[in-house]
Amino acid sequence: MPSHPRQKWYSPTENAPIRLRVTEHRGLVQEAGERGEDDLEKRTMGVEVETLRPGDGRTFPQKGQTVFVHYVGTLTNGNKFDSSRDRGQPFKFKIGQGQVIRAWDEGVAQMSVGQMARLTCSSDYAYGARGFPPVIPGNSTLIFEVELLSIS
Repeated sequence: MPSHPRQKWYSPTENAPIRLRVTEHRGLVQEAGERGEDDLEKRTMGVEVETLRPGDGRTFPQKGQTVFVHYVGTLTNGNKFDSSRDRGQPFKFKIGQGQVIRAWDEGVAQMSVGQMARLTCSSDYAYGARGFPPVIPGNSTLIFEVELLSIS
């Protein structure tokens, strides 16, 4: 886990060795350049986990365990689209079971109990090209402020 609260963790786009992921990324950048899309290098695929408040550093959720979180979800323009805090009730889901977007399955699994983090989720780890109309446009990067309350 991050040794500094502002250190960022990145979830790989695949479970392949890093050399293969870098090679794949370079290929995508080259193909995009050939099509005149020079901004692909600037895009992040996956989920970025930025610690806002450290947790206990010992208790991490495992695949199949139920986690209880509070969260606020926003678009990159700051518009809030969902919040468990507004409902006054934590949200629960099982880690690694596909009950939530991939960014949550992978991002929350990196958090320890009590931790608050900002999850920045690329569209391919969220709702993709289809989005979640009318609330989330297609190809949207989503930002969630998540607090891991407990694990059962």
